[in-house]
Amino acid sequence: MAEALLGVVLENLSSFVRDEFATFWGVNGEIQRLTNSLKLIQAVIVDAEQKEITKESIKIWLQQLKDAAHVLDDILDEYSIQSLPHNSGSTSQAHRFSLSSIKPNNIRFRYRIVTTDDDGCIRFKMHDLVHDLAQSVTGKECSVIKGGDITNLPESTHHIRHLIILECPEISCMPPSIGKLSRLRTLNLFIVRSEEGHSLKELHDLNLCQRELSIKGLECVGSVDDAKGVNLIGIKELRVLSLSWDNSKESEIKAVGVDAEQVIEALKPYSNLMKLEVDGYKGSCFPSWMKDVSCINNLVSLELKSCRNCVQLPALGKLPSLETLFIVNMACVEYLDDDECYDGVEVKAFISLKTLELYGMPKLERLLKREGGEMFPRLHKLEISGCPKLKLSCLPSVEELDLGYGKEELVKSISNLHGLKWLNITGGSKLPTQLPALEILDLNGCDELECIPEKVLEAINSLRTLRISKCRALKCLPEAIQHLTSLECLIIRDCPILEERCKEGSGEDWHKIQHIPNINIE
Repeated sequence: MAEALLGVVLENLSSFVRDEFATFWGVNGEIQRLTNSLKLIQAVIVDAEQKEITKESIKIWLQQLKDAAHVLDDILDEYSIQSLPHNSGSTSQAHRFSLSSIKPNNIRFRYRIVTTDDDGCIRFKMHDLVHDLAQSVTGKECSVIKGGDITNLPESTHHIRHLIILECPEISCMPPSIGKLSRLRTLNLFIVRSEEGHSLKELHDLNLCQRELSIKGLECVGSVDDAKGVNLIGIKELRVLSLSWDNSKESEIKAVGVDAEQVIEALKPYSNLMKLEVDGYKGSCFPSWMKDVSCINNLVSLELKSCRNCVQLPALGKLPSLETLFIVNMACVEYLDDDECYDGVEVKAFISLKTLELYGMPKLERLLKREGGEMFPRLHKLEISGCPKLKLSCLPSVEELDLGYGKEELVKSISNLHGLKWLNITGGSKLPTQLPALEILDLNGCDELECIPEKVLEAINSLRTLRISKCRALKCLPEAIQHLTSLECLIIRDCPILEERCKEGSGEDWHKIQHIPNINIE
């Protein structure tokens, strides 16, 4: 019951992220951080529901949790009301699961949740909310550590069941001898070091029951047995796993760990995993459990970062539930999926993928080695940067493309995206043609671009918004812009030559743009 209630609140948060007002004011980043933090607390809820409910103290404890969830929903309602004037005529999705009829007064975080910083941006008091929620729910059994020095555990450590570490980006080590916390059930972060009391052995005897876990410093694992003893496959509740190695030169000098391939092989998770992140992996091939579809068939999100020695990716195209794929700094990979994975049958790859982000892949030639059949049927958003050899094939479902410093062949291949509605190009001097469905075109930092070819705008009669920023060499606007009857908004920023030519009434290009309802030149 309590977990389900918090799930409703989390759904509220998700709907808020989608709100255009929240996006405009920079709130959705803070909302996402709050959502991620609350997910950690869900592990506390799972543990609580399994306790003996006949005890009066536990009943009170669970009621406090329910009250906390109601208060959080009140908070969302409060902000939702603030946003209504900016969404005239519509009802905010935040009201869809309204629980605000209950007004508890025993939780001390009933106060305004938004502040305005020096830049005028709205910020949520996320840290206080998460800390107070956890403390109100669990009391001494939960320790939420937010930044600062965590080398010393709080007093009465033998009571701690949930150790949650939030917003500590610079953290380099854990409190020593965590393995002595025999009652510990939740630990969202562990950093391996070679010193006594900091090895993976600390996790061997813990009976962890949680949804998220991040293990850093895997270059310091002393033996394969240390990795095997963690027994990730035994944590059936685990849904989010992050494994990372430090790739800095300093870590290379200090590293005393065993082979990375042996370590990652030993850290096989249970098949319920939904999100996996692998960062800085030094091996030349991925573990067998990542190549076995049955082991990761529930995976919804996958992030591979700086796995520089890997030449071939696992058969990711066969994953039935994969919706988000993020790959960065993998210099040796030529294809996201290999035709050998399909044993001669018709290609049916990435059937659920919605978002694909590719950065720093200099050898990537195509998305699939053998293209055709049903591939990427649901792909909606595509982000590409630092992939000079890549060419795109026909991807009719792609509606959003963010392209950074694309080479000429890649830019030409954008014309294969017939359903593209939003295109953001950063850097470069070439623009694609034949994009009949395009509605928004953003040009950013294209300092080599001297003109926008007439044929580019002639082919996009559906264009509604044109934004040009930091294109300092751009000399003029094409004549074809006069004939774009659907164009509603033109924004020009930090383009000195163009700004002079587009001055209202006197600029040489003013007659080309005076029909556009909204013009913003800065």
